Amino acid sequence: MKEGKLENIKSLKSEIKEFQPLLHNLFMRLPMVTHVERTHGVNELGADFVVTKYDETLCDVIKVGVIVKLGRLGQDLKGIERQIDECDLDRITDGGKQKISIGEIWLIVSGDITHNAKLKIYSKYRNRNLKVIDVQKLVILIDKYYPEYWSELVDTSEFKEQLIRYLKGERSDEEDEGDDVTKIGIGMAEEYLTTMINNFNSGNVGDKKFQRKVSYRDVPFDIERRFKEYSHERGLELLVELNRWLATELSESGFKIEKEKNYKKVGLGIYYFSEE
Repeated sequence: MKEGKLENIKSLKSEIKEFQPLLHNLFMRLPMVTHVERTHGVNELGADFVVTKYDETLCDVIKVGVIVKLGRLGQDLKGIERQIDECDLDRITDGGKQKISIGEIWLIVSGDITHNAKLKIYSKYRNRNLKVIDVQKLVILIDKYYPEYWSELVDTSEFKEQLIRYLKGERSDEEDEGDDVTKIGIGMAEEYLTTMINNFNSGNVGDKKFQRKVSYRDVPFDIERRFKEYSHERGLELLVELNRWLATELSESGFKIEKEKNYKKVGLGIYYFSEE
């Protein structure tokens, strides 16, 4: 199982679209981490992330510069050394509100780090508070603090392809025997589209079905994480309440299926979405 996890991390192709989002979600789950900022362009100054963590012993806040490297790290360390040196520079963070200094550096690599590369880094930067995290250590951290990451690795390519065909009206009955992800995904898409089409075509307000969403742009990572947790909690409470109401109504009405009567499938779905 561990070998499969190692290969999964090593096989990541995009630092921006795959590796950095994984690290961001991991950082937000680490103990004593209070804020994570992903840097861009001229504000990067060597660090791909600036992580704020609380030092319980000294009751102090430490700013950590995180350097991210996709793939294997060998003896050619010029780019990495430049980034480590740039971490010495003061920078503006928190949306331009605060000038900070990096007190600690994490170098995180999605592949293996050669023994000579580690020796060279630790020898040159022995006086820096620098921690090197290779793919072996990274898998351990994910297992401990972000184990749900492994369960999120579901191949949705078939579902996406079939959904496009469904929307174009090209999907055949034989394709209903797809995998569980495809069948569930197509079912949810069909339910949502049925509601949307009904509301678009209904002139009478009383015939419209409930369809609402809450969406904000430019939400900071820490607020997005808290909103995800809050919406999960409240959304689950609502669905449990609705399930209890519907079950009670059916029970008190003496509900039983009779072939000569017509029945409807009804429900309310809640889903969370965010930009990757």
